[in-house]
Formats: sequence, structure tokens, C-alpha cells
Amino acid sequence: MGAYGGPKGCDTPHPPDCDLDYVDDLVELALGRHRDLNANGIPDDCEIRDNPDLDRNGNGILDSVERINARLVLAAVPGEIAWDISITCPEPIRGGEFAWTYLTAILKFLGAEPGPDLGEGAEFVVCPGACGAGGPVSRCGSGKAGITIAWRTPSNGTALLPPGTYNIGRIRFAAVPGAPRGERSPVRFENAGCLGPAEAPNLNRFTDALGNSVFFFAIDGDLGSATSAGAMPTVTAVSTSATRS
Repeated sequence: MGAYGGPKGCDTPHPPDCDLDYVDDLVELALGRHRDLNANGIPDDCEIRDNPDLDRNGNGILDSVERINARLVLAAVPGEIAWDISITCPEPIRGGEFAWTYLTAILKFLGAEPGPDLGEGAEFVVCPGACGAGGPVSRCGSGKAGITIAWRTPSNGTALLPPGTYNIGRIRFAAVPGAPRGERSPVRFENAGCLGPAEAPNLNRFTDALGNSVFFFAIDGDLGSATSAGAMPTVTAVSTSATRS
């Protein structure tokens, strides 16, 4: 095979097809058949296949991306279902943006507040709230509502969070009365660009010291079978999300 996945000796280059299935890599990435968490246009599984050292723990996720992450960590809050927003970054950051969707038949959004590691004077803008009671504009499908949070370190973002892991906020929900048991209601980092204005959608990203957007690996929260108010859910669903501007 040639360098582009076509037969050897072909004069006309073919689009990259690293798994040799006769479907262009960019097409498969657009269809979600492969992940591209480092956004270089090459399916991650092909990169790992060609260089196993890129995934030393063997979990199928590029180590370079996994070092930068945000996750929802179950928090014990009586009478509520809540997750703390934990971030890990190997480089200094000054802020970021989060966008989630959740199923309204299972969950009712109660609110969000900054975490202990964000620092006094930091900006923490929550929608629903700052953008109106209805929340961000959503094109994510019926039965889903959106939540967005924009945050910035104190002193208008001039202060930096040094490399490390931080609790920067909490999102809180109540279970909808009468929701059928056994149904899962994932609170999901939304990277399809379906929240917010179509021309400038809300995306999941950090902002580095130079003001650049940095994409990250994300772990969602999942209710599992907990559906009654006060029941404590289990974080079971893991998905990957990556965005960059």
C-alpha cells in the first residue's frame, strides 16, 4: 500500500486511510468512528498502533491528552445529586468554559457554585442564570437541557492556576419525582457545538497563560439507577471529549 493507503505505485495520492478500510480517516473522524483527542487529524488508535509508547498505560487514550482533563466527581450532598468539577492541567491556566447536557425527565438543575480552589474574586458565570432562566440555547435534541459555566481566575484572569489538580466548582441537581428506576441520566460534557448561539457555540476548553484555548479529556457523571431525591448516584459512564478553537 502507498503512504496514503492506496495501492503501491499509484500516481494519484489518496486521502489518508490509516486502518485501510477504504474510508477516509477524516470522514471516519467526522462520523465518530474514531477519536482524535489531540485534534491532529489522525485517528488516535492508529497513532497508538504505530507507536505504543504514546499510550503507556494501555487504556486506548493518548497519554499526552489524558494528562489534561476535567471530570465530574460525585459529591455527598444530603437531598441532592451533585458533582464537583475537578480539573487537572500540567501547564498554568487562567480560566475556561464548560458545557453539559442532561435529561430533563430525570434531573432538575438546582444551581452551581465555585469550588474552594478557584480563589476569592474569581469569575464564575453560570447559565441558566446569567443568560436567563431558560439556560443556553440548545440544539442537542429533545428532552435535553444545557448548562454552561465560564470561569476565570482572580484579577481578571491575570492570576494563573499553577500545574496541578483543583476543585473549581460544583453542579447540583434534584431527581425528578416519579422518574422510573433503572434509567440512566448522564450529565455529559457536550462537544457537538449544539449549546449556545450557532455562530459561537459553547465549548469545553481551558484558557492557557497566553489566552489560547486548550482541549482536554473529559469524564462525565452518570446517575446509574438512582432516581429518587437524595439517592446517591454512581459515576459509571466514561466518555471522551475534546475541543479546541
